[in-house]
Amino acid sequence: MRLHFVPAALTLPTAVEAFQAMYAALGGTDAWREEGRTPLDDPNWGKPQAREVVYGAGDATLVERVQAASGNPRDGWGYEVILRLDWARPGGPTRIEARSGGWEPCPRELLIEVCGVSGAELGALRGALRAKFGPDADRSHDACWAWTNVQALARAADLATARAWAEEGRARNKAGTSGRQELVAWLG
Repeated sequence: MRLHFVPAALTLPTAVEAFQAMYAALGGTDAWREEGRTPLDDPNWGKPQAREVVYGAGDATLVERVQAASGNPRDGWGYEVILRLDWARPGGPTRIEARSGGWEPCPRELLIEVCGVSGAELGALRGALRAKFGPDADRSHDACWAWTNVQALARAADLATARAWAEEGRARNKAGTSGRQELVAWLG
């Protein structure tokens, strides 16, 4: 399942805080601590900023990875930012991951892939991000993201939550938007 947030002023520290807030939204209570920091090769100009930082909280691990990326194909500058939360929860493992790229070593948006959560938990994660960034930053209702979630929720037999995502996606997207037609057809 997927969530998409585009906050007005996103920084790497606020993105890490958002992942920690999602951990809390799923019931995580352990305090986060930095467990390691590793510099990575950085061919970009200026002070090297590529790195991997690992945080731990109980059975959860949060990795913040800023690596040199292709950026501009002409000169090879830029960064890819990856945030990944892995948690060995009693009901099964959970992974939440976001990737973003750009010229600077910070994310431009949070395109979040979520595995190992229920529909209700996906709603809790979305609520935590809305509390952090405000509802205007939430683009999860965009038809392409909503359709992905409807399909996943329907496969998990969570039809009530799937219907809610489909109805929100239909209502908030114009006719002709990629994915909207599928939502309308699914709703019947």
